[in-house]
Amino acid sequence: ASPHNPENYVVMPGWRDDVMGGLPGPVQDLYFTSKEDEASCNWFNLTGVDLLVCHNASYEISWFLTRYRDEFEKFLKRGGRVLCTQQAEYILSNFVETYPSLDETAPKYGGTPKVDGIKELWKQGYLTSQIDPKLLREYLAGPNGDVENTARCFYGQLALLQERGQWRMFLERCDALLAFAYCEFAGLHVHVEVAEANLAAQ
Repeated sequence: ASPHNPENYVVMPGWRDDVMGGLPGPVQDLYFTSKEDEASCNWFNLTGVDLLVCHNASYEISWFLTRYRDEFEKFLKRGGRVLCTQQAEYILSNFVETYPSLDETAPKYGGTPKVDGIKELWKQGYLTSQIDPKLLREYLAGPNGDVENTARCFYGQLALLQERGQWRMFLERCDALLAFAYCEFAGLHVHVEVAEANLAAQ
């Protein structure tokens, strides 16, 4: 869903705090029943975080900038980086898999395909807020959920990118992804009347 629609809100965020070289942290999640409920909880707290790892990070960044911009930019200004496992897989596929899904990527690194039931409910028109929280939690924060699968991808890709001498390229591409996410967030003003007049003239 689009973060630019004022009716939308984060129903269930999920994350894991890892210490590099240490043990992985537990998967955590929250459940919100309304936009007001989400806004009342200071869940997006990046104090002490150096890396944010996401799959399809440009989508996540669109939410960070739209809803949590102050906290996100504090993270960036002190040197925080956003890393994208989708971008890593694009590089590791020798630039063949343009938009590899987490579902396709995770099994390569010991992960599992997503829980299909949630996708089916979305296809049937259910809003995320109308889906049983237990199913959502399994999909996002369960042992085979998005959080764990993203972590498996990241650590597997990290080893391969370093082995192939592509780690620096990956970091540069993630910086470019962040810059482009800002461009998308800022948008492009289109003067509709001028555009229509130009179209008619052509």
